[in-house]
Amino acid sequence: MDVTIEDGITMKLQSLLVFVGIVIIVAVIVAYLGISGILIQEGTIPSEKPITIVSTISTNPNILPESLASPELLEQLKNLNLQYHDFAINKWGIDPNTNEIILYMNNIRNQSQIDDLQGTHICNYTIRIIHDTEFEKIRDEVYNNLTLLRKDSRYQINTINMGTNAFGISDSPRYYAEVWVNELTPENQKLDNTMIQGWRIQILKPSFDPENYKPLTISTISGMSPASTSL
Repeated sequence: MDVTIEDGITMKLQSLLVFVGIVIIVAVIVAYLGISGILIQEGTIPSEKPITIVSTISTNPNILPESLASPELLEQLKNLNLQYHDFAINKWGIDPNTNEIILYMNNIRNQSQIDDLQGTHICNYTIRIIHDTEFEKIRDEVYNNLTLLRKDSRYQINTINMGTNAFGISDSPRYYAEVWVNELTPENQKLDNTMIQGWRIQILKPSFDPENYKPLTISTISGMSPASTSL
């Protein structure tokens, strides 16, 4: 049977239409899988539900760590914070999946103390210590910003104390900067009680020499180094 030129063109068009139809169907299927999340990109592995760290730093600044730990655990954590002088705890959390207490530390001056504490147990929890370099970076940035304001005579800034209150020992905010001024001015009063990168700024006018000031905390009462740090 002879095939005319017209027949050949018709067959080619039919083949082309079938091919285009297949391409469209494949594209629709791929789009559906992508939208529904079924399609996994090459090199990735679907993970289980991520570990949730129950941190004392909450989106609600009024939530204190007492609501996240038993009185016994909180008391032992406070004692741990007061027992050692060569580091400071700026926040902590509980990992319920690994039964760990995660302690975020800064100002580490004695690595051997950290090594001794790492992996020990407290109230049936294992201690895991993380050097919080990000905290130190932000703290230093806030301090440097306040130092620049100290050069401006309108602020009358004398001394800057950077402090943390990881365990709710006092009424102070979690992270705070005590800015001692020589005189109250409109400029430094506007700065009072403001937030800079998560740090509460407190303007204070001393009735004594701020250079010799040490914050009154449980640690100073017991003769240990204060929780606040003057930079």
